[in-house]
Amino acid sequence: MRTFYRGIVLLIGLCAMALQGTAAAELSKKERAEIRRFAANNSLFVLYHEIAHLLVDQLNLPVLGREEDAADNMATGLC
Repeated sequence: MRTFYRGIVLLIGLCAMALQGTAAAELSKKERAEIRRFAANNSLFVLYHEIAHLLVDQLNLPVLGREEDAADNMATGLC
């Protein structure tokens, strides 16, 4: 779970860096909104992906194939 939180903090930090500085001044309002939406949607995917791992582990759900693929499929279905 620590890795998940570190990933979220890293993602937020990278987005904040992208929106600051001289490059941010050149972005239109629409472009900044699109960047924020992109970051929010990716954060939700990561959250759902990790929740899928939690459900597989805690509920002993059967997984056919790799658990990573199953977690990706569950997260994609929720987004």
